[in-house]
Amino acid sequence: MKRSRNPRVPDAVLRQQPEGTLRLHIVTSRQEEIAEETRSWLERHFPGIFPLERIHIGNHFGRTGPRVSKSKICVEIGARLLIDDSWEYCREVAEAGTPALLFDLDGSYAWNKGDDRVHGLVTRVTSWTHVVDLLSAALPEPLE
Repeated sequence: MKRSRNPRVPDAVLRQQPEGTLRLHIVTSRQEEIAEETRSWLERHFPGIFPLERIHIGNHFGRTGPRVSKSKICVEIGARLLIDDSWEYCREVAEAGTPALLFDLDGSYAWNKGDDRVHGLVTRVTSWTHVVDLLSAALPEPLE
């Protein structure tokens, strides 16, 4: 997350889910060295939505400390779904049994396209409205 970059997730999308319907977590591959900056950015742009215990730093590109895959984090937290813009991460979690939405805003993310990019547990989505529609259909009952 560059300092100047604004989030592409509309705040209203996150807040429109009825209380208890979804338990949102952030699963990022970002380095542990910038974990505090990441948490601050999330709190600044999405105040009160992501408590600290629901922000998971994988340290995938870290020079020191343990590296934890997104698939392992998803299993540990009992994730029902991953939303990511990386085909590789979506495939990884899908191979571990967690469905994924491959986010491709308005079809503009060239890095996650290709004819070989097919997996039964990965669904490409091109808008946050599409994400909300799929979540509403898939998770009609509140989570515990």
